[in-house]
Amino acid sequence: MVEGVERHLDEIRSSTSILVIPPTPEGIQEFRDLENKYSDLCPLSGDKLVESLKSYSSPLLYFSQDPETYKIRGIYCCWSGRLVVGRITVEQRSNSR
Repeated sequence: MVEGVERHLDEIRSSTSILVIPPTPEGIQEFRDLENKYSDLCPLSGDKLVESLKSYSSPLLYFSQDPETYKIRGIYCCWSGRLVVGRITVEQRSNSR
């Protein structure tokens, strides 16, 4: 996963992104490896992900918004799917103040 992210790092950092990982020991370890190197791309820690998977069934969706960049980072933890970083488009409304 880390190598795939590194190939597209600038694009991922400049956009809203979702990490797609399987709820397996290997998938969790790849997430932890990514967290260790690029924690800014992970909306929660590996420990919190494991805790959440004990409480909630797969598929697990988790999203958060970075208050400084307003980018949304998400995790989609599911049995089917590949280890990829998906990109989504978010439509923003401008606030008239």
